[in-house]
Amino acid sequence: MPGHNSPLTQLTRTSLLCFCLAFTSVETNAQATLYYRYKDGQGQTVLSNILPPDAVGRGYQVVDRFGQVIEEVAPALTPEQIAERDRRLAEEARRKEAARLQAEQDAALLRQYPTPDDAIRARDRRLAEIEALIIFKSNSIQSLEKKIGEQEASAANFEKTGRAVPQVVLDNIVRDRARRDELAAEVAVHIEDKASVEAEFNGYIQRLNEIISRKDTP
Repeated sequence: MPGHNSPLTQLTRTSLLCFCLAFTSVETNAQATLYYRYKDGQGQTVLSNILPPDAVGRGYQVVDRFGQVIEEVAPALTPEQIAERDRRLAEEARRKEAARLQAEQDAALLRQYPTPDDAIRARDRRLAEIEALIIFKSNSIQSLEKKIGEQEASAANFEKTGRAVPQVVLDNIVRDRARRDELAAEVAVHIEDKASVEAEFNGYIQRLNEIISRKDTP
């Protein structure tokens, strides 16, 4: 009876080891085999170890021999889908940029007017300044109107008596009329400024209320 270390025993062990290695290699290769699952031109599902070029654009799955999905490749986008995707991306970029700018504006607004009451006081001060200018220039216009009236009456008296109206009187009338018209134009601008300032500050006040309300909301 041969011993445990006889040449025959060693040969048998070597053969068994080679067989096991070969079996393991075959099993590993079988497990590593991957397949492509896709739809053909007729819409039928195909499972193959070869992926036709025309199937790539329709999308496909990579599966193992048990049918488990290893990877999934989405279908290529149509021109319409690409345009819609680009539109959504552009819209999202615009939205983010608008949000960034709004955040910067809000921060600057809060630095200038920490509360709505601060903006209200600033608005009222600015409106009072403009109103004072309107009143002052309106009074100046009234004074000029009176002065012009007196000068025109004086010129009329000269004409009634057949005398020439002094040039200085005529020059004063022209000058005062021009100044009156200039002040009237300035008053019109101040009135527009007043409406603009009121609208601007009311917008600030509304935005400050929104910011503070958002901060107070849990």
